[in-house]
Amino acid sequence: MIHLGRVLERQQLHSAASKVRPVFGRVRSHSLRGPALNRPGGDRLRTLQRIIESAFGYTRVEGTKLYRRAPSAGGLYPTEVVCVVQIAERWTALTYDFHRRVFRELTDIDPDAAAGTATADQAVVVVTSTLWRTLQRYGFRGYRYCLIDAGIVMGTIAQVCRAEHRELTHLDNRTLTRIDDALALPSSEITACAAIIDCAGASGAEVTHQDQLLVPRAVDTAWQQSPMLAAELERTIRLDRAMRVAEAPNRALVSTGVATGDRAELQHLIDTRRSARGLRRGELDAQACAWLPQALHAMVSQWPARHRDSIALTLAVRGDQALLHAMRSHAGRIDVTAIDDLPDHALTALFGGQALMAEADLFLIAGLRGDVAEDAIAVFRNSLLQIGMLTSTVQLLAVKSGIAHTIVGGFDDAALAAISGHTITPLVAIAFGTAATHSTKNDTQRRQS
Repeated sequence: MIHLGRVLERQQLHSAASKVRPVFGRVRSHSLRGPALNRPGGDRLRTLQRIIESAFGYTRVEGTKLYRRAPSAGGLYPTEVVCVVQIAERWTALTYDFHRRVFRELTDIDPDAAAGTATADQAVVVVTSTLWRTLQRYGFRGYRYCLIDAGIVMGTIAQVCRAEHRELTHLDNRTLTRIDDALALPSSEITACAAIIDCAGASGAEVTHQDQLLVPRAVDTAWQQSPMLAAELERTIRLDRAMRVAEAPNRALVSTGVATGDRAELQHLIDTRRSARGLRRGELDAQACAWLPQALHAMVSQWPARHRDSIALTLAVRGDQALLHAMRSHAGRIDVTAIDDLPDHALTALFGGQALMAEADLFLIAGLRGDVAEDAIAVFRNSLLQIGMLTSTVQLLAVKSGIAHTIVGGFDDAALAAISGHTITPLVAIAFGTAATHSTKNDTQRRQS
């Protein structure tokens, strides 16, 4: 039996199971080992490729550094995308290889598994996570990051589909389990979430891509080469299985919030989305942030009751009365609090020695409400994914408003909960501020692949 209290304790920054470590090497996903697709897929595959590239592909290459359209904890990018489509009257699972911009054949899908899920003009887009890529650095705590990363990718895909007026329907947990069984991925590669996308009709606006092949900088490294950390991988696999079993079978994620309805503008926002590496304290324009509580209120209002009842959102303002007033004036369902009495060193320590946090003027704190403790195992996984999707929209709106931001998943849970003013289990925080040219972000090892 999984006890969430023990899980959360092992995901704390001070736990030996979640210490930050150097990265050993890039881990190739099993799903990418298949041959490149050589069967014609027609307009559907071209549409899928463009949507996936638009949301999560590479924007540019500078020497050995690769820059992507979505952030990832530690730049480790555990997320992969698998598409279940019908080709030549056969249902096939294809993994998209972002480095070489080709689909790779994974496996044929039993028609019974695909029946009733998608039609010939649709595709099931499955977001998976290669756990070891992130766990090798963050240990047990990396599970949170994998799911938040997956939610951000799915949220961005949903934004692209909405801008193109394409229908996207999230799969419920029962159907996701059926697809997961059909994919037969190794236990170290989990299916995080999935959605059906309408691929019929015009392919929409084209996206300019780099012509050259993108080759990984590091050699493949098997997790078995690090036996000291293998236990954390096994614990994470068991945790994910237990949470999948506990989830209500008919529940699905919900797309909420629109960054922009203009396809070209959306692509610009996605392409320029970056995590801040330096901030200037006290320069955040209160009026430029007025959209944040309004957008959060609108998104939370679109959530079903189960999400509203289990996820708490708090905006914490540091030392700026005008900013505090602007947040409270538009708060709606969103709680707003002031943290004027928190010195820089305490805030830095709260976020595990991350000095960048002391330069932020505003924080969004998302977590599980304390009164859902008995049902926490059943909602923990979906809550992380839903928060990831919300984070994707918030990021794009921040870019649109010229506000720098960075996502933080490592912190002192109790101290951050105290800041929020509620009995919660914090899952993620987003820091906002004015971008600075200098970098104060503390990276153990910066990676771009």
